[in-house]
Amino acid sequence: MTINEMKEKKKEKGYSYAKIAELSGVPLGTVQKIFSGETESPRYDTLTALEQVFNEQLEVREPGGLYKARKNGEYTIDDYRALPDEQRVELIDGYFYDMASP
Repeated sequence: MTINEMKEKKKEKGYSYAKIAELSGVPLGTVQKIFSGETESPRYDTLTALEQVFNEQLEVREPGGLYKARKNGEYTIDDYRALPDEQRVELIDGYFYDMASP
């Protein structure tokens, strides 16, 4: 992402320089110098940190009930029976083994 693209995102999101500095971990003075053009070639690490502020975050969805329930090795026959019929797994000693064809 270029600095101009970051400037556009800054306007879209309504971020202040202080907010960008807080979210990126880049000092406020550095953020101001980069966006004003005073710093012509900022460090790669600095640009990467700033870029992370403006990258769109994908919506995080809750994982399916089975996957958030327990760690491998702790599954029971009730967990096995709760699986959809089309999902082929074997339950052995608390572990699920995927039986899908290769």
